[in-house]
Amino acid sequence: MPWAEANGATLYYETRGAGDPVLFLNATGWPLDVWELSCLPALAEQFQTIALDWRGVGRSTWAPGPYSTELFAEDVVGLLDALGVERAHLFAMSMGGRVAQHVALRWPERVRSQVLIATGVGRGGAGGNIPLDVALALGERGWWGYWQEHLDQEYTFTPEFRAAHPERIEALRQAIWAHRPPLALYLEQIDARLRHNIGDRACEIAVPTLVLVSRGDRVSRASGNNFDAAHRLAAAIPGAELAIVEGGRHLFLWEVPEQVTPVVALFFARH
Repeated sequence: MPWAEANGATLYYETRGAGDPVLFLNATGWPLDVWELSCLPALAEQFQTIALDWRGVGRSTWAPGPYSTELFAEDVVGLLDALGVERAHLFAMSMGGRVAQHVALRWPERVRSQVLIATGVGRGGAGGNIPLDVALALGERGWWGYWQEHLDQEYTFTPEFRAAHPERIEALRQAIWAHRPPLALYLEQIDARLRHNIGDRACEIAVPTLVLVSRGDRVSRASGNNFDAAHRLAAAIPGAELAIVEGGRHLFLWEVPEQVTPVVALFFARH
């Protein structure tokens, strides 16, 4: 079975395809199953794809916290070690992008290149401050109701996509729910994401980097909007490239994967 011992945790993973390894790093609390609905099948035609459940998620170890993006980075390198992968491309979204930053800073020799999606360098709060909208949704709707509401928020998908493809949104919701983390560990992951802060160290990242964002990812939330954050991130990392996808909003990887795959595949092939 596809489990690996890494950094004191048992991590569930799946691989597909052949070629240079591409490691998928998920959003907060999301299991690897979500990638089947996005770019992974197409990228697996050209690369060896590796996807994992974070510790505390799905079929990986449900270890208690505290969690941090540094800890997840150590898990990532431990998984590469267990699989005998010397160097990999990183395809990293949201919290996964924060984890990738630590991997690139501490183990640059393990990274062929990285694609950072809908992420930023962080602001480094004190931790323990679960966002008010998350707390309210959980309190009012419960765990399942929270996930229903989460994907229905304005920033996730365009109205046109919602009207045309409700079944694809529901498939994503079910993929998340089927291998969800326990609520306590999901909150640990949110806490880890909120405490992430590499500050001025972004200028020390020396691996080839592509920052990818949708032009429609401009809906402002408490942390601002991802379109502006992507520009700041690309400017902070020396030599980073910025690519803007025209379709979709925050979850454009699931709305317009056909626009994403050629851009990413070309970038990986160059490195």
